[in-house]
Amino acid sequence: ITKKPSAVDYAVGRLVGGTDSRFGGSVEINGALPLEGAAGRVGLFYEDQDTFRDNTGSESLIFDGGLSFDIGGSLLTVQATRYEQNLDGNRLRGVPVTDDGDFIASRRWNHNEPDDFLDLVSNNIQVLAEGQFSSMDVSWNAGLRYTDSEENQEYHEPRTLEDTNGDGILDFLSQREFRDQTRREEIWSFGANAIWRHSFGQVENRLLLGYDYFETEDTFDYDRARGTAAGVGGISLVDPVYGLSDRSTYTLSTVADGRVTDGERQGGYLINEATIGKFIAVLGARLDSFEDPGFDDEEVTLRAGLVYRVRDDVSLFMQWAESFEPQAPGNQIAERGGPFNPVEGEMIEAGLRTELLNGRIQTSASVYQIKRTNIIQNDPRGDVGDDGFDDLIAFGEVTSEGFEFDVAADITDNWVFTGSYGYNDTRITEDNGTTNLRNSVGERFANAPKHQLGFWTRYQIPQYDLALAFGGDYVDDQLSLSGQTVKSFTVFDASVIWEVGDFDALLRIDNLFDKTYAVSGFLSRTGHFPGEPRSVFLELSREW
Repeated sequence: ITKKPSAVDYAVGRLVGGTDSRFGGSVEINGALPLEGAAGRVGLFYEDQDTFRDNTGSESLIFDGGLSFDIGGSLLTVQATRYEQNLDGNRLRGVPVTDDGDFIASRRWNHNEPDDFLDLVSNNIQVLAEGQFSSMDVSWNAGLRYTDSEENQEYHEPRTLEDTNGDGILDFLSQREFRDQTRREEIWSFGANAIWRHSFGQVENRLLLGYDYFETEDTFDYDRARGTAAGVGGISLVDPVYGLSDRSTYTLSTVADGRVTDGERQGGYLINEATIGKFIAVLGARLDSFEDPGFDDEEVTLRAGLVYRVRDDVSLFMQWAESFEPQAPGNQIAERGGPFNPVEGEMIEAGLRTELLNGRIQTSASVYQIKRTNIIQNDPRGDVGDDGFDDLIAFGEVTSEGFEFDVAADITDNWVFTGSYGYNDTRITEDNGTTNLRNSVGERFANAPKHQLGFWTRYQIPQYDLALAFGGDYVDDQLSLSGQTVKSFTVFDASVIWEVGDFDALLRIDNLFDKTYAVSGFLSRTGHFPGEPRSVFLELSREW
């Protein structure tokens, strides 16, 4: 989602610098053009940083430009964007842990060599149009988007861990797999909507009619070398020494040579919203269809919702909806265990929203149940057929039941507070008869914490043009796909904002107390994904 050109003349420049050699900046220029009804926008973003894992770094460059034209009351916008991203030491997996969730290696440990990389170049162009037929109370919009991207990567995939000294703790990654991959992808997408607004006596009505289309073609080249027999050496978890493996001596085998995977999705939908006194009712239906190599399907899903305004500042609501989501085309190939049936779901939710004390305190509370079938996850056994593709598996049914509460409060004119709490019990509730996992019916689903709590508060000091902010997040314990514990954690962030005229300065500290923690877990051979250590950055900006 990129910003659209505007007839308002302005320019913004930003510079940022921080820990891990972070440096970058951006500039954006926007305004009216010397042609009636025309406006333009150009933007440039660059940032370079040594990220916290060993051998890793991130360099990003984005060019963005757009033109808009007011043609007879309708707006036509053309935008083009180019992304260039160079990641060192990627593709990143986790850090191995004990079954209790303690990191065996440093959170900075990396299974990749210093010359591993992932480079991405993506060119995007989109044409958007919007307008209205005033005589019919109809507004409309449509968009066409094309993306052409190429991703090149060379990386080492962790395979086998060993305990070399017999103390019961894994300490050596004895088998790695080197992968040399190139992906080229072309995507076409289109979407259009029309909204008809009309009143029927005491009923205020809105009718939305829409259509979307998505087409992708993915070309894949893939060579690999596995283990010491192919020249790929292992690496220590405790005292890693990099550079001992020479990829020019690896014995590579071709897994995919210009393999093409394509897919097509399209959908049409109709939604009606009616306001009758204190009630707002919504009814909708959507028809989805897709076509992948050797597999196609279609489905109609429904949704309904109701809001009751108890009074202007208190509302009760409930909603029910079905979902239908085809799997990614690249996951449908036989080598990955495909084809897989689409993910289907059903959700029911009810709750309360308030805006008390003239809106100074806003709250939302809800209870929900979500059931989904055919969710696919990585098979812990890895590459079952030894064909170069890690296998996937689908769960029969996963059910989430929970409660959410959010509050936003203006404590004083200069002091605001937001807080949220979520309880989510997510379990496997049905087996599809084919899942070969530790997880079974009745057990918790992977990477789904039961409790999450967060807050953020900001205090302004107008006489000094300053604002101080502080916040924290708590995430309850989780389980990885291999059943290893992902420990609960609490992290805090803080920032100082200084605004003087057209200048802004932001000083931010993330993970203020340098907590060592894992965000989530994956497989035992790949470990848990570590959270970032304490980081600090300063951003300076000016508007013209």
